[in-house]
Amino acid sequence: MSKLHWCDNDRLVVDQVLSYQSSGSDDDYMPIKRYYDEYKEHWVKKFEDYMQKDVFKQEFDVKLCTAVKEFKHQTAKDLASANNWSLDGMFNRWFYSILTKWRINVKTSAFRQKKRPTVQCPICGRHVTRIDATHLEHFKTVTDLPRFFKHEGQIYETCLKPKPYIITYGAVARGKLQDLLTKQTAKHKGDKRRIAWPWYDESGRKVTRCPFTGKEVYEINEDYIRALPDRHARYAPKTSWFEFDENYHSHLIQAEEYSLDSFRPKGAEDEKSVLRGRIEFDKRVGQQGGRSMDEKMLRSGDVLPEYEHVFHVIDTLVSHPTDQQMLKLFTLGYTVDDVALTMNASKTEVRKRLTGIRSSHPELKSALLQ
Repeated sequence: MSKLHWCDNDRLVVDQVLSYQSSGSDDDYMPIKRYYDEYKEHWVKKFEDYMQKDVFKQEFDVKLCTAVKEFKHQTAKDLASANNWSLDGMFNRWFYSILTKWRINVKTSAFRQKKRPTVQCPICGRHVTRIDATHLEHFKTVTDLPRFFKHEGQIYETCLKPKPYIITYGAVARGKLQDLLTKQTAKHKGDKRRIAWPWYDESGRKVTRCPFTGKEVYEINEDYIRALPDRHARYAPKTSWFEFDENYHSHLIQAEEYSLDSFRPKGAEDEKSVLRGRIEFDKRVGQQGGRSMDEKMLRSGDVLPEYEHVFHVIDTLVSHPTDQQMLKLFTLGYTVDDVALTMNASKTEVRKRLTGIRSSHPELKSALLQ
């Protein structure tokens, strides 16, 4: 194992990081990677209860690369001086703190998932701890705002309130906004600028801009979003509880487990009957015994909860009943041969219909993947 804080080329890790920041060369990065590869197994043991080994190693490499790029030498010198630390180990301290915070977040997330498991809404496809009347309104929040938007030929970062400065990525170019919205910001790092706040009202008061409408507003919050037209305010159609109960009466609305004592009224003798009644009333039904879906169930309308959202998307976007049926069979894992046999059609006809659906409904693939 390498000496603490030293790479295998007899250079300090912190010096090697600075060299890579200057050159961007793989030859300068590899000594850093080899140094930290020796510590991976130590961290694998810390994450093994929450993450698969191969996934962890990939994430570890990404975090190391990010830490190397974002390490600030002057900040490290200031901290070392203020705390009487050796500058030799400042990058190690920085990366150790990143890994520690990452482990805390992963552990917290795993605990939250165990304590409050989520269910998938069959209408919007989102995973939530509980499907209730509030969720079924499908209103966006400030976390659903696009991070970037374009205005008058320029790309800006979305700000909920006016600030002294705003981040811009320069002029709109082909594919740039899409890259930024899909978190591929590294491609356009050279265009990133911080400029003085550009927008004021007639009285000279600062205003921000709505990323949906481009209008000037003083603040973007949930109330403002709810006042927008539905195409901006909601991420799925508003659904009443009655409609949900009518169309998805067997769908799990909450996966959190409850003790029998949670619902026993004072003086009740039969705990199981009390709990069963509460579950039936609250639509908290459990998994359906590991049943698999088949064509017979599809024809009878007996849809398992895990297929309700994808079938809803198909019914919404595709109007022809034969095409709907065919797509649902493919969703169940049927091959072209299986579909042709089930629908009493030729394989050529099935392939032609599938090609036609792809060309006439290009949005179907992205909708099904959401």
